[in-house]
Amino acid sequence: WRDWSSDVCSSDLYQPVAFKPVALEQDSLVETGRPFYVKGGFGTFRTPLIQAGFALGTGEPFFVNLNTEYSSSKGRIDFQNYSTCKVKAAGSYAFSGNELYSSVAWNRDQYFLYGYNHDAYSPEKQDLSQLYSSINLSAGLRNLSENNLGIHYDPHFSLQVFSLKDLVHENNFRVDLPLQKQFNEKFSANLKAARSEEHTSELQSRQYLVCRL
Repeated sequence: WRDWSSDVCSSDLYQPVAFKPVALEQDSLVETGRPFYVKGGFGTFRTPLIQAGFALGTGEPFFVNLNTEYSSSKGRIDFQNYSTCKVKAAGSYAFSGNELYSSVAWNRDQYFLYGYNHDAYSPEKQDLSQLYSSINLSAGLRNLSENNLGIHYDPHFSLQVFSLKDLVHENNFRVDLPLQKQFNEKFSANLKAARSEEHTSELQSRQYLVCRL
């Protein structure tokens, strides 16, 4: 028989790699101490990329943060292009042991249906356009430290509006009312109430004529 035994390295030789948490986007500028940044680049298919951020305040008592991004591409085929634009603003204000916070974001993405027979058809640009847009709004109020009753609260709401131009429109509204009561170091009670409403509508339908010869 053959001996398959082998020597195992001592566990003392292995040192685990430390994990470092990444700061959230809205407060990363505050932690670095830089009030703004601008980043740009250019890639294949004529793809420019521009990102910028601006921060005001340190979080005591307030901060405001703005982030923007734009990118687009254009291929060799007619209408083989797209563009995307994002803008997000967030802020908070601390007062009397509470924090009022809010954020608003706007996204716009445009694509084109370019996979048709370019030798047989000459459609209008507006008939090929797929324009998606969305708006996200949220706000809330929370206590930064436990109050005299031992209660933590964080009521907040969010609103999302999404649309595909001339085709679909969708709204979503949500309200959350979380409460936490701390009785002692080992026992606490949580209460959470939420309500959500969603509405979707089709504005109109598109019709396409396909001819086969």
